[in-house]
Amino acid sequence: MTVEPTELQQALDASAQAAKRVQLAQDAVAVSTAERRDALAAMRADRRRLQDTVEDHSARRFFQALEPTMCPRCDHPIDHDRQEREPRDHVCSVCGEHVDFGSDAEEQLAQIRERVGASTRYEREVSTRLEDLQRELRQAQSAMHDATRRVDQLANLRASIAERQAAEVELARVEGALAERSATAAIVRRTTEPSDRTVILAAAAAEANSRLATAQVTVFNELNNEIVDLGHRFGIEALEHVQIDRAAHLSVTKGGQTTTFSHLTSGERMRLKIATSIALLRLGHRLKIGRHPGLLLLDSPGGDETGAEDISAILKALAELAAELPVLQVIAATARADLARGHIEADHLRIAPKGGYLW
Repeated sequence: MTVEPTELQQALDASAQAAKRVQLAQDAVAVSTAERRDALAAMRADRRRLQDTVEDHSARRFFQALEPTMCPRCDHPIDHDRQEREPRDHVCSVCGEHVDFGSDAEEQLAQIRERVGASTRYEREVSTRLEDLQRELRQAQSAMHDATRRVDQLANLRASIAERQAAEVELARVEGALAERSATAAIVRRTTEPSDRTVILAAAAAEANSRLATAQVTVFNELNNEIVDLGHRFGIEALEHVQIDRAAHLSVTKGGQTTTFSHLTSGERMRLKIATSIALLRLGHRLKIGRHPGLLLLDSPGGDETGAEDISAILKALAELAAELPVLQVIAATARADLARGHIEADHLRIAPKGGYLW
């Protein structure tokens, strides 16, 4: 099966048209959404106005139906003449001001109700139009997804065809090369027999690797145990087992779970680094192996939220290591001078004076 360039281009054009249709539909939905929001706000405002007007007119009718016989302010009686003038001349019998008995109230209510009906109908029309536009948007998005999927299918098919053709060419090339060399294979085998020296060197290398594999088991076991012991002293109480290999990869078993060095906390990594360095130096000195330069530098062994007890254990182990290996120089920098004094001899300490500099 092949994919014609025109077929892929047609699929790309269809995808672009579908995307344009989606954009237009999104714009129309946005405009219609704003219209519906405005229509809904206008409808609610008209309904609140109608409610307020109805309540106002009801209160007016209630108070205008009253027939006061005395002034509510001073309890002075209201005479009969003033009571007769009120319905005839629309003059209040209490204060003498003009009284509006709401002759146009019903007309006003009718106008407001008509406006509420109009705004409600408009809101429904806008809502219906918005639903139609949203449905068109969903259809356009579905069509765009289908067009995009078609483009992906054609592109993948075209790529797979090209890859298969390239593989067939490469296979033919390899088969031709093999056929060309098959005629001389016997001659090559006869003329490339290994020499005695090559055989001896290969056997020596195999023996050396065998002895190394046997010896390193014991060395690595001692090293792992030393690291675990120092890790406990440095405050990693949950440490159960470590496994270090020739590539310096360290796996750690802690609390029944095995993890890698990189997944430990920063404080645990710092303490295990120090424990591994001390263990390597001790084991190398004890077994007379290794080529350490004789200088160990540690900056802030009490960093990464290490507690005072753990710092003391680290400084004590460093002091013991320096005493155990006279050829080794250990230089440690720490801000905890109070802890250093307890484990390091005074003539081996250099402490900055209060408010001053070390050097």
